[in-house]
Amino acid sequence: MGFWDELQEKAKQVVKKAGETLEDVKDTTSTELTVLKLKRQISLCESEIQALQNAIGKKVYDLRTVQPESFANPEIQDCCEKITEQLRQIAEVEKEVLRVREEHDARGAAQPPGGSDKPQE
Repeated sequence: MGFWDELQEKAKQVVKKAGETLEDVKDTTSTELTVLKLKRQISLCESEIQALQNAIGKKVYDLRTVQPESFANPEIQDCCEKITEQLRQIAEVEKEVLRVREEHDARGAAQPPGGSDKPQE
């Protein structure tokens, strides 16, 4: 076999190996894409489960406020009391937000046009 024959054979081997590598990459990419799609499905299902669990929790809390005697489980009672305390804190913070806004609006109304208390020279 001459130099050119050996070179041609090596080139064929390189092309064949490149084709095999390309097929491997294509197969791996296809597999990974399929796995990603499946994982997205799982994630969507988990999000739906979490939404349903939240809905159940809200219903239990709402029922507990109407019929406290029907929820004797101390863990549920404790969680409901913590939620009630958080709701109280939210109400207090909302009052503070209103107070701050009203204070800001009152300061703005007291200032002359131009936004400064200093007399213009």
